[in-house]
Amino acid sequence: MEKEIQATVKLWSDQIRSGAQDIGDGTGDAMASLAKMLAGPVTDEQIAIFEKALTVCLRAKILVSGTWDPAQPERGAGMRGLFTDYHPDGALSTAARLAGINQLSIPIKSQTFTCPGFVIYAFGYSAKRQRLEIEP
Repeated sequence: MEKEIQATVKLWSDQIRSGAQDIGDGTGDAMASLAKMLAGPVTDEQIAIFEKALTVCLRAKILVSGTWDPAQPERGAGMRGLFTDYHPDGALSTAARLAGINQLSIPIKSQTFTCPGFVIYAFGYSAKRQRLEIEP
C-alpha cells in the first residue's frame, strides 16, 4: 500500500509543481498563468509538507474505507480516490492548507484512484485516464 500511496502523492505534487491546468475550452494556458499569478510561487518546502500531509490523509482514507484488497484491486477504488472539480476534495484541500499552498495551484478536473498494484489518474478536463503500474 505504501508504494501506491507514494506514487499517488508524487503524481499530485508533480502537477502542482508544473502549474498545468486543462479546463477543456482552450483557455488552459491563460487560466494556468492567471492561477499561478494569483496563487504565488510554490516552494520545495511547501511541496514537501504537502506530500507528507497528503500521505497521511490518503493512508487514513484507504484504511477507513476498508477496501484495500489485492485480490480485487479495483473494488472500492472510488473510496480511495482523490478528486478536484473546480475545488479540491477534503484530503487535497487539507494537505494544501497545511503546506500553505493556495488551492488555485491544484489542477482542476483531475482524479486519482489508488489501487493495489497501480494508480489510475487523469489530470485535466480532456485528459484520458491512465494507469501507472507499481512494482511490488
